Amino acid sequence: MVIMEQNAFPGVTNRMIAPYAAKIFLAFNACVKHFSKEKCSVYGNPVRLSMRRYVSKVVARTHFFPKAGSMVGDDKTQVLLVLGGSAGAAAINIAVLNMYYNMLQEHKNRFIIWQTGAEGYSEMESLVKNNRRLLLTPFLHAMDLAYAAADVVVSRAGAMTCTEILTTGKPSILIPSPNVADDHQTNNAYIMADVAGSKVITEDELGSRSLEIAIDEVLGNEDLMAEMSEKALRAARPNASADIAKCILSLVKVSSPK
Repeated sequence: MVIMEQNAFPGVTNRMIAPYAAKIFLAFNACVKHFSKEKCSVYGNPVRLSMRRYVSKVVARTHFFPKAGSMVGDDKTQVLLVLGGSAGAAAINIAVLNMYYNMLQEHKNRFIIWQTGAEGYSEMESLVKNNRRLLLTPFLHAMDLAYAAADVVVSRAGAMTCTEILTTGKPSILIPSPNVADDHQTNNAYIMADVAGSKVITEDELGSRSLEIAIDEVLGNEDLMAEMSEKALRAARPNASADIAKCILSLVKVSSPK
């Protein structure tokens, strides 16, 4: 038996079956203490191949803002990527709704890619004012382009999103969902704060003002963004898929009858 634990804090089921596992693959070092150390390998989470391919910011930004002209190639242009997840995150959507307009008015070089989730899209679309520097969408099918276009990511702290942030080296502001098993997103978020310098806003702390302040603190500080990006890339494990596959194959080879 092989266990793959995606989050920074292991789920109850994985902790229960761990004694029967031959190998336990973990996404974060912080999880090792919950299992038998001899069985553990920290390889990270597998990510889609497209996340590992280089895409220029200009190409990515042109995809989302084809009418932006020369601004997509301007070094002073800033792109904020807001991810609400496939179902949407109402708290994030409301916070962004109450600050996006003033932000775009005050920062003429700023663009926002706002993925609301399917459940929140209709309501947000009815309330949001059209702006050529705002892209509102229920889904993002080209996630590789979205990350490539972005300077900073605002998101929940699901395991795969955290892995993608590390792989793409993006500065991030994480708002963990409090409504998940074992509160694993909060654990993920604070691990990301430790290894990648991510800013963490709990849902109790979240509001339009607190979110705007956090965004401005990061987007307005090039040295901080460079430091956060460097930390994220150092913590990333982009070869997780291959490393896990090789290890499983070695286990199969060892256990095969001679």
